[in-house]
Formats: sequence, structure tokens, C-alpha cells
Amino acid sequence: MNYRKFKFEKLDGKETYISNTKEIESLVTDYYNGRIPSSYSTKSIRIACPRCVQRNSENITHKNLSVSSDFTIGHCFRCELTIVDEIKGANKTIDFEKESFKFKAFEILRIKCDSMINADDLSKDEVSVNYIKHRNPYYDIVKNQFHLKTKPNKIIIPYFDKYNNWIYYQFRYIDESKSPTNSKYYNPVIDMKPVYLTCETDGKIHWNVNNPTILVEGALTAIALKLVVQDKANVVGLIGKTLTDYQVQFLKRLYFSKLFIMMDETKLSEQVQKKLMKLYNIESFIIDSDGRDAEEMISEDKGIGFNKYAQYIYVNLFPNSISETKNTNKNINELKFSIPNIDYNKTVENNNLSFNIKKKLWRILK
Repeated sequence: MNYRKFKFEKLDGKETYISNTKEIESLVTDYYNGRIPSSYSTKSIRIACPRCVQRNSENITHKNLSVSSDFTIGHCFRCELTIVDEIKGANKTIDFEKESFKFKAFEILRIKCDSMINADDLSKDEVSVNYIKHRNPYYDIVKNQFHLKTKPNKIIIPYFDKYNNWIYYQFRYIDESKSPTNSKYYNPVIDMKPVYLTCETDGKIHWNVNNPTILVEGALTAIALKLVVQDKANVVGLIGKTLTDYQVQFLKRLYFSKLFIMMDETKLSEQVQKKLMKLYNIESFIIDSDGRDAEEMISEDKGIGFNKYAQYIYVNLFPNSISETKNTNKNINELKFSIPNIDYNKTVENNNLSFNIKKKLWRILK
């Protein structure tokens, strides 16, 4: 079937596929080879989702799409495809629960965090303070934007939902040799691990759907990057080098506009990008990395690294902020850019600027 894309306000602005009753009925009958089984629910019938099948032919055996018995609306609980009858569906209130669609609603898994919430503030322990300053000289210990806490030999990293409730936490051991887990990180056991959302300058989560969103590997890397971009981008940390199905669903409930991926290695970013497109049809863009994380980059050269890293990130996020002009007096091209939220303007001169700026700029900005 050829669906036309349409923004349907009654579904909270989610992307919806507009069709008509006849086409939706054909979709059902085609799935059952021309005959609808008599055993289906009086409210709805389940079939394979055409979009899921298009992504992976093995999904033909998975009945993820529920279609109402009057063939006016449908919903896939896997890819969240919504089908709406152009005439009848547009004039009715869409209530999937009322229509008896049998799909599992997404719920954020939480663990008990009371003891961690009551742990000492980061500034209370000198060892912890020195450790964070060593890792990230730009972290304001007093302000403690990301609410880091401490216990003996460990930093506590809190994970929040978009309503600023603790849902998870993570330990980063200061002296790894003393870690009882023989690992620098300890992740409490949970069925599905969440993503790490970064706080804004007021210490709260303010998710902005209009901002670009950047995925990085871990929480501390996300913190370092957030200190660079602050309110110009949403920064999300993963617990590891891969993106799980649960984490994708977590992100989809937040909504986002343009999605960027910057893992420590570009190859890892490419793997995440392929998964997002193949399984979820989510477009994303890669910010190339040279193998270092955000903390390592901003800490180099006594502050020079922070400016270089900020320039590189902003050029990727906002390429329209760059302008190239011809300086006839010097017979050279000049590349000028202004970084938002950072008091830094610089003109870069080069005789040949016909290359891809996003990939070459790192070599120029010295």
C-alpha cells in the first residue's frame, strides 16, 4: 500500500499514515489470503505491520498491528505506525484503549534509589572532588549541575526521567583496584537499562524537542558534552556502546527532532546508526570521533581543547553558522563562524576550502 504522510494533531503531533477504509480492509484481507478469520475480536483484528515487514521480512509472522473491526484506524505497538481513515478517522477521537488495541504500553523501569538520594553531596568529600576535577576541570563542584553524589571510593551518578525523578543510578569507582566488582563501573541489576538524560544549568531536565539530540556512550561523557552545548542541544548517554530496543522506546517517548550520534569511535556510531534505520526507520547523523571521549577532548592543552571541541560540535550541529568569503587583498578564502552560547569568533584562512568542512575542520582549527 502507498500511504501518504500526514501530521495528525489528534495523535499529539505523531506522524500518521492517512488511508481509506477500503485500503485498510484490503490490507487485512490480503494478510489472510482474502478471508478474514471468524475468530477475531469484535473490536479489532491483529495482522503483521506492513512497515515492520518492509524493514525485516521475518516480521511477517509477528502480528504487531491492531486494526479496528470497522477498518478506520490501526496501530502498531512495535514501530508505532498509525493508520487512519482519511474521512471517518479524521472526525473521530482516537482512543486506542477504548478501541481495545492489545499492545503493551511503554513504562519506564525504576529501581529504589532512596539510599543514593540521601548520600553525601559531591563537595563533601575531598577525594571525590579531586577525582572529578582531574577528569573534568570545567565541572563546577559547588553548582553540581548534574547532582553527583559520593560514597567512599565511588561517585554516584543519578539517572532522571524527564520529570526529574530518580529512576536509576550508577557507580564510578575512584580506585578501580578496590572495586568489589572488578570493574570501574557498577550498574545495578535492572531488566532494562535506561538512558542518561543531562540536566540544564538550573539542575533540572528540560527536554527540548526542537533542539538537536546527541547520543554518546556514557553518563560522564554526556556530562562533559553538555557543559559545552548546554541549552543548545539535548545530550543523552548510553550505558555501553550499543543502543537497546528499550532505550530506543525511551527516546521515542521523549520525542526529538534531529538526532546525532557521537560514540568514542566512529565505527560504533555507524553501527548504532544502521540499527536505528533498519529496525526503527529513524534517521540519524554521525559526528566523527578520533577515538577520544568528550572529557579527554576538552581537557587537552589547558583550555584550548574546550574551544576546539566546542567549535567542532557546533559546526556539526549548526553548519549554517559558517560563512566562506573571498579576501581579494590576501588572495585567499576566509572561513568565518560564530559559536552560539560561547564568546568566541574566529576567522580561519586557507587557500583551498573546497573540502567537506565537517570532516576537515578539526585539522584547521589550531
